[in-house]
Amino acid sequence: LSTFFAILALLTYTRYAVRRTLSLNLLVAFFFALSLLAKPLWLPLPGLLLIMDFWPLGRFQKESWTRLAAEKWILAAVSLAVAFLVIGGQSGIVTSALQDARLREIPVSYVRYLWKTIFPAGLAVRYPEPDLSAGWKVAFSVLLLAGVTVFAFRARGRHRYFLTGWLWFLAALAPSVGLVHENRFMYVPLVGLAFIAGHGTPKLFARWKIPDMALT
Repeated sequence: LSTFFAILALLTYTRYAVRRTLSLNLLVAFFFALSLLAKPLWLPLPGLLLIMDFWPLGRFQKESWTRLAAEKWILAAVSLAVAFLVIGGQSGIVTSALQDARLREIPVSYVRYLWKTIFPAGLAVRYPEPDLSAGWKVAFSVLLLAGVTVFAFRARGRHRYFLTGWLWFLAALAPSVGLVHENRFMYVPLVGLAFIAGHGTPKLFARWKIPDMALT
């Protein structure tokens, strides 16, 4: 139900990007609020819309990113209000996460979910707490995430889909990464990786001169 209303918000926003009316803007906020009432999974939606402004909507070419960000103040206010309520209701979990130094786990979790997407083996309903005694795991994860992010920004001119997909993955997974270890929260971040795979695979096939029939 949460994703249903979030998709309605996304579709309405694509129309708002063409016809910038107050009614459409309020309708986006309405669907967003309904989505959060069902489940606070789409808290990063204001940021995801800003990412969509870069690609595929292409609004960054016409307006500054600061102005595009400012027009989402209603959505940001709704998101912050719900986040405050969620944190207040789960203060014990958040405090425990900070006391257990689970902030170190965040980059490791990102890489683990990324690997499970590429190689979905050893899946479980819920994963045990990861062992962070090996500092190299944290260091490797930070370097990998930073490297891909730098590449995405440097390639944004020719491969805009890559930057959009990667930032979507990072932002959409942010509310749950490091706090829970369940695959059921991955369907929203996977949209970003689907952007990359869907637009990048044909380009790679064309570059490597692989026949188009291999895609079917």
